[in-house]
Amino acid sequence: MTLVLSPLTSVFESPLSWLSAVAFLILALILYNNVTYRRYSNLVSLISMLLLTLLIAIEGTWSLSTPLHSSIPFIIFTLLFLLPLATTAISDFTSIFPKSSRTASLTRTTSLTSLSRLLCHTGAILALSAMFFGAPDLQKGQAIIYRNTLTRIAYTEAAKPMALPFTLTMNDFRIDYYEDQHSPKQYTTTFTLTSITHPDRHATLTTSVNHPAHYDGYSFYQDSYDRNGERYSVIKVVRDPWYPIVLAGFIMLALGSILSIITKWRPSRLIPIVAILTVIFIIVTIRKINLGHLVPALRSYWFIPHLIIYMVA
Repeated sequence: MTLVLSPLTSVFESPLSWLSAVAFLILALILYNNVTYRRYSNLVSLISMLLLTLLIAIEGTWSLSTPLHSSIPFIIFTLLFLLPLATTAISDFTSIFPKSSRTASLTRTTSLTSLSRLLCHTGAILALSAMFFGAPDLQKGQAIIYRNTLTRIAYTEAAKPMALPFTLTMNDFRIDYYEDQHSPKQYTTTFTLTSITHPDRHATLTTSVNHPAHYDGYSFYQDSYDRNGERYSVIKVVRDPWYPIVLAGFIMLALGSILSIITKWRPSRLIPIVAILTVIFIIVTIRKINLGHLVPALRSYWFIPHLIIYMVA
C-alpha cells in the first residue's frame, strides 16, 4: 500500500513529515482526554470510512491525472479515521498500565486479551500513520539500465523523471529456467552503482525476483527486462525512510493477531480448521493450476504458508 501525495511532496518532505507525525500524536493525546470526543470517536471513524469508500466508488472523483491520494478530502477523511484509532491505542495502553491499583487488579485477569488489543491497534496506527505521513518522503521509480551506458534517471508511475544521486550500469543479465527449459525460474541482474557526488564510491550489486539489493537507504528490485534480446533490465528503485516503522507496525499487528487467536481459540479447534482449509485448497487448486506456468514468485516454497495464513485470517 502506497499513499502518493504528489502536490504536497515539496511542502511536507522531511523534516516536516516527521513534525506532522509528532503533531498528530500530540493531537491524539489531547483528544483522548476529551470526554466528548471519546464518546463520538467511533462514529467519526465510521463516517470517515464511509466517505473514503464513496470517494473511491464514485466515478469521476479521481483519475490518473488527479489521483485520489492527492486530494484534500482524502487527506482529511484519512486523518479523521486515524485519530480514533490512535486514541484507541492510547486507551489500550492505559488499561495495561493503569494508574490505580484497583484497575491493575482487573487488568491482570485479562492481560493477554488486553495485550493483543494493544498490539493490534498500536501496530495498525504505526503502519498506517507511517505510510500516510511518510508518503512525501517516498521515492519510487523504474530505471532502465543498459550495458556500457550510465543511467541516472528513473521514472515514476506517472511517467515523471526522478533524478537519482548515482548512476547505474548493467554488467550482466541472466534468466534461469526450469527443467522444461521454457518456463523462467528466476531473473537476475548484476549492475554497478556509482555515486555522482563521490565518483570514487561505487558498488557492484545483484538483484533478482524476491531478492532485492540494498545500498545507502535505497532498495533495488528486479522488475522487468527486454524480452526481445535482453538488451536492458528494468530495476525498480525505492527509497522509503519510513519503512522500518511500517514493518514494526505489521509485526506488532501479526503478534497481536496471534495472541488474539491464542486467547479466543482452542488448539483443538484451530488445528482441524487449518488442516481442513489446507486440504480443501490442495484439492480445489492442484488440478486446475499448471504449476509449470506460474511466475517465479508463486513457485516459492514460502507461497504455501503465505496462503495458509490468509485462509486462517
